[in-house]
Parts: sequence; C-alpha cells; structure tokens
Amino acid sequence: MEDHEIVNLFFERSEAAIKQCEEKYNNYLLKVAYNILGNTEDCMECINDSLLKVWNKIPPAKPNNLKLFISKFVRQSAIDIVRKQSSQKRFSGEYELSLEELNECITENSSQNHIEAEEFGKKINDFLKNISKEKRDIFVLRYYYFFSIEEISLKRKISSSKVKTTLHRVRKELKEFLIKEGYSI
Repeated sequence: MEDHEIVNLFFERSEAAIKQCEEKYNNYLLKVAYNILGNTEDCMECINDSLLKVWNKIPPAKPNNLKLFISKFVRQSAIDIVRKQSSQKRFSGEYELSLEELNECITENSSQNHIEAEEFGKKINDFLKNISKEKRDIFVLRYYYFFSIEEISLKRKISSSKVKTTLHRVRKELKEFLIKEGYSI
C-alpha cells in the first residue's frame, strides 16, 4: 500500500492505518530503535508508543514521507528510553558511544534553550549541506541513526578505518565551523 493511501486511512480514523504502517515499516523502525536501544523488547515498546503518537498527529499533519515521519517519533522515543535508563545506570550502547564522539565538537553549553537549540540545529544542517554526500551520509548514519562503525562500513561498502577517519575529520570540520559561527566549544 502506498504512503498516501495509508495517510488517508489515518484521516478516516481507520485502525488499518496502524496495521499497514507496521507491515510496511516494522523492520526499518526496528532497526532505527535497535541502533539506539540494543534491546528488542524496548524497541517494540518504542515502536508501539510511536505509532500511537503518529495516530494522534495524523490528522491534522499530512506527511509527504510517512517513513521519515514515523521514524522521527521512533528515534525520539528511543532516546527518551535511553535517558530514562541512563538515569538508572542501566544502559550503554551505540547511542552513548556516538554522543561521546560528538562531545569533541559539541558541548551541552553550545545551546542553552529551545530557541538557541533550534538555531544550533540549523547551523549543523548548514554545515552538513556544504560537505560531500559521502561524508554527510556517514555522519548522519552515525549520529542520527546511531549505526555502529561496522554497520556503516557494510552499508557504504568501505573499510571500518575509512569510516573512523571520515567521522574524525567531519567532527574536526564541524568543530571549526561552529567556532567560526561563534559557538564556544
């Protein structure tokens, strides 16, 4: 079933919309959640919570890309679970490793409130628009989808050392860019 047909089911308030989303995107959503959580049980909870959020957002939202729309909720829900577990000292995985890597160029003080965080996000997007597609893809796979180095290597068909080197260089470039933009790192 095409995305626009599934969105129409949401607008009709048909529960078949949820079932169609699960059938079409469950494996993808599971991968997004698993890269952050590393636990299938938590992933399933995360996906179910996210589909409920999607149910509550459509309508009025009418997403052009349903896959990305749902994955945004899955990703945020998974991060929320990690934060909860981290506060209970129960978690360690790709999410935390990725954040540790980014600490060299982004600190908690980089943006201190919601408005500053939005502007900071725009600056990072500006930076990403101005680097090569390969670098951007590797960066996004690691720091947005939390793929491991090995997974990126397999997906991009390049060596793990090239992935590590590319990530190191992009973090260095990002740090220099943010300093030029006036952020204290």
